[in-house]
Amino acid sequence: MNSIDETTLLRFASGELDAEQEATLLAQCELAPESWREAVLAVVEQRRMVEVLGELAAEDRPSPAPKPAQRIRDWRVLPVAAAALVIGLAIGIVAARMTGLGGPRATQVVQTPQPATAPARDITPPGRDRPETRQDH
Repeated sequence: MNSIDETTLLRFASGELDAEQEATLLAQCELAPESWREAVLAVVEQRRMVEVLGELAAEDRPSPAPKPAQRIRDWRVLPVAAAALVIGLAIGIVAARMTGLGGPRATQVVQTPQPATAPARDITPPGRDRPETRQDH
């Protein structure tokens, strides 16, 4: 019983042997029929490993980037979108007025209180006549 070493089987299964080495391995399998089974199992194991590793790599990959916005090709959507926008704005305006969050309305006049003014005082120094009370002779 001449068994093929495991390294050679792994290289055969993964396609790493050159044509001469592969021919030698296949000739060895002809001489020892149990070697065929080992070679076939090595190939099957290699395929399964590649499959599993591919699945694991796909799970670890980040999701693809979102596609850039595409142009609207169906123009029938445009009037519906415009109507939805107008309805949304109208609902927002009505809700703001009902809740008082809309600020002062155009019909409302907002008055700011004026500071109280003190009566005018006479600041003329004593002994001098006020200009309006002076009499000219």
